This record gives sequence, C-alpha cells and structure tokens, in this order.
Amino acid sequence: MKKILLILLALCSVTIQCFSQKIVKSVYYSNHPELGGEVVIKKSTKEVVNEKSIISFEVEVKNSGDYYLSFWMLPVKLNDGTYVNYDVSVNGNMQRDKIIPQRGDWQSITLSSKNKIKLNKGTNIVSIIGRIPNIPNVEHIRVASNLQESKINGDLYQSYKASIERENVDRGLKNTTNITDSIFNRPNLNVTKASSWIPPYWGENPLYNYSFSLNMSFKYTFYNMFYFTQGEHLSLETIGVNNLTHVLEIFSYEYPENYSWSAISNNNCTTSLNITIPYSGYYYVRLRSYDCDCSGFCNLNINYQYFYEYIPIYSNGIRCTQDIDCYYNTFTCNNTHDPMLWIEEGENAPGKISAFNDNYLGNGDFSWGLNSRIKKQYPRPVHAALLSSSSSYTPTGT
Repeated sequence: MKKILLILLALCSVTIQCFSQKIVKSVYYSNHPELGGEVVIKKSTKEVVNEKSIISFEVEVKNSGDYYLSFWMLPVKLNDGTYVNYDVSVNGNMQRDKIIPQRGDWQSITLSSKNKIKLNKGTNIVSIIGRIPNIPNVEHIRVASNLQESKINGDLYQSYKASIERENVDRGLKNTTNITDSIFNRPNLNVTKASSWIPPYWGENPLYNYSFSLNMSFKYTFYNMFYFTQGEHLSLETIGVNNLTHVLEIFSYEYPENYSWSAISNNNCTTSLNITIPYSGYYYVRLRSYDCDCSGFCNLNINYQYFYEYIPIYSNGIRCTQDIDCYYNTFTCNNTHDPMLWIEEGENAPGKISAFNDNYLGNGDFSWGLNSRIKKQYPRPVHAALLSSSSSYTPTGT
C-alpha cells in the first residue's frame, strides 16, 4: 500500500549537474512579477567559476535606458568589523560601482555611488560577484528610472522581526524560556504557549495511508549557501540570543543524505561544529529554533571569518514516521506565500537534514506553484518534516 504524508502548510527550481553545477530559481519570480520594479525577473542562477561565486538575474526590459538598481540581500560581516563587498556586472560589463554594505541584516542596498546602469530592450543579465566560500545572499533585485522607486520595501521583514521581539518579551513574562517543546519530544507542560503542538490527522481514504495537518504556520529562518572545498576545515559556532535553545545544521546541497551534520545548543545556549569537508560543492548552513513554532534570534560565526548577528530563526513541523520500505510522498498545498520543506532523519533530537525542496517542478495535472514536494524512498528512517519560509522578503505564511 502506498503511504502519503500530506502537510497543509514551498527552494527553487534547480538544474542538477556536476562540479560546475548551476542552481536556477524561477518559479518564485514568475509568481511575484512585481518584485523587479520596471523589469520582470525571469530567473536567478547561482554558480561558481574558479574562485568566484556569482548570482545572476535574468531580467526582461521593455525600454532601453539608464536605470537605478537595488538588491534585497543579507551582507556578511568580517572579523575586522567591515562587510564583504561585491562586484556587479551588467551584460558582462563590470560596473565601476560596487555593493558596499555598511550594516548587517536583510536590507535594500543600492550601488555604492548610486549611479545608473544601462539596460537594453529585451533580455539583460545582472550579476553579483563574490568569492568562495561566501556566495552572495541576494533574493531579488529591483530596477527603476527613479532612485526612490528602485528601493525595496522591507516592511514585511521588519514587522516579522518586531513580532519576534514581542514573542521574546512574552516568553520572559511567562518564564518559559527553557521549555522543551521540540518536534521530537513534547513533555507535559504546565504553561500554555501561544502556539501549541499541532498533531497530524489521519485520513480514511481506502487507497492510501496518509496524515495531514491544517493551517500550519511557517516563517523565515536563517539559511545561507556556501561553497566549500574537499579537505577544508570548517568551524561553526553559534549563540542564542536571550538564552534561545536552537539547532545548527550544515548539509550538502547536492547530497544531503551523505553529508549532513547538526548540533543542539548546550546549557549556555551555544553550539559548535568542526568538520573536515569531504566533498567539494555547495552546502547550506541553517539555523532553527529547537522549540516547535517558536521564533528568536541567533549569532553565527563561521571560521572566525564570517559573522551573522541577530539573525531571525524559527522552526515548525510534525513528527512522522517514514521508513525505508516504500516511496513516501510529503508535500504542501493550499499555501500562502512560499513554504520550504525539510526532511529530518534520526531518532534522537536533533536529527540531520536528509532532503529538502522548494517549488516542486514535476509532471502531472496538479499546479504546484510555490508548493514543496519530496517523493522518494529513504535509505534511513525519517522522523520529522519541518517547514520554514523560503524567502525573508515574504517571511510568514500558512
């Protein structure tokens, strides 16, 4: 009998190649044509060329001309207190202006001298260029003939951060900071949380064995892509703000079943992972709260070289059993905004991420849109399906 796990609760469309793999995202932009301003973003492509890390945006322009350009991005801080700078090219022409961030956090950034760029009618390529292991974390760009119109409105993200700060205050008033309410182990609690555990419901369809959860919330949690090389030693350290219990995860983008690690924060609300990279390629570094449907902030240090401060983290999901006996079908539907689905294996908390998806691109008569789907047979048992938002720009949904 087939087994299906349905979560009513969607990363990107990707092309899978080998060493010089390009990671392509398109569905998110086709569902949000307003993001580009006076241009339409068709897709973004991440790639590594030699030691350069590049994210390129293909945009469609109605009229040739000079335009202002802004980026919705998360800068990374260096150990000297400055931030990584990035080069910008337009249709292969390197621009004199760079991206020179002055602060951290997700934000709208324009070119350093606010000069215009020249775009041609039709298809244009705008590229942001860094160096490995850091890959520019840019969700989208915006183009306009007026400087003010080119700026990206970050109100949704700022509102999300404000809601986390209010949640932290509420947790302090209720003295529930150390409550263990994980997706793996929920003991009896004497305190009622605003968002309680949501158990799955079991369906009675005679053709399938499935369960589902309704109206689950999902929110943005920090995740960032890096390119690490085989033999490279990697040291990661975190600290939870306001004693937040959290989980640090790192896993291969291409082979998460083979290369995945995780650690839960200790009594000092810190974690550390020390890894010798076994395979050259793309890796995600991800942070989430340990408590279910809980938000907070965290600081991250990578190799004492890259720093992310006061970054939002979140976690939600259901505990489920997906064994190795058959194909399992886990997916989201009827969503608002853009959920991302993560599969976690392991009987102990926390487990390891072994699969993930955003914006499923499969065959069939169902229009998946921004929904996520993972259909596969697992080499090791799965015990949880986790949700978060794919986008910081639209950070919440159900």
